[in-house]
Amino acid sequence: MAILHGTGQFPVNTFLDEFGPLMSVAIISGFLASFYAYFCAFARGAQHRITGYPIYDFFMGAELNPRLFGILDFQMFYEIRIPWFILFGLSCAAAACQYEQYGYVSSEVLFLVMAHFIYANACAKGEHLIVTTWDMYQEKLGFLLIFWNMAGVPMSYCHCTLYLANHDPSTYVWNDYALSVIFMAYLFVYWVWDTANGQKNSFRMMERGTFMKRKTFPQLPWQEVINLRPLIRRLVIES
Repeated sequence: MAILHGTGQFPVNTFLDEFGPLMSVAIISGFLASFYAYFCAFARGAQHRITGYPIYDFFMGAELNPRLFGILDFQMFYEIRIPWFILFGLSCAAAACQYEQYGYVSSEVLFLVMAHFIYANACAKGEHLIVTTWDMYQEKLGFLLIFWNMAGVPMSYCHCTLYLANHDPSTYVWNDYALSVIFMAYLFVYWVWDTANGQKNSFRMMERGTFMKRKTFPQLPWQEVINLRPLIRRLVIES
């Protein structure tokens, strides 16, 4: 994204300048991809757990984990690679537009860029851990997942970004000390969230013998709990 913006091939401002057309494309694509996934599953005989109620099956999906050439998992791609990076792109666009207009980026916009970056980054660096989640092994790829991840998440979770981008920074300026506390609190909560989910899902993978350590950034400490027996023994004794 930085290279495309720097070379002028795709200025990051485009995310905001063309927000209306992008949202229209996302909505239309969400519907078209949902219909394609539904009918394609039946055409290939890949339907899974069909209830016989077409509206319900279309909404919940007909196929589980469809793949392109057996390599690209569409379900994982829709959930991880599309929504959160569009959302991050919108926040970067707000920062770029603000810098062009005012010559600086407000702390409030920087907070959004930071928050959306670490979430998108967490999804990318830990995507191998989500294979044990309900979304991956139980839910099928239907309208619910396709439309929400193509249009719902990126185009509705960005309301705060749109507000900051369309208002003068002086109208929403926060106290620097209060904002510093929020920055630190957010980073601490992120560490707890990232570590807890890393431990939970890596333990599930260890149970199944499918755990794989990835050297992705940032690897926070205590991402895996290797031996739970002492902890379980202690909990049993204390209880």
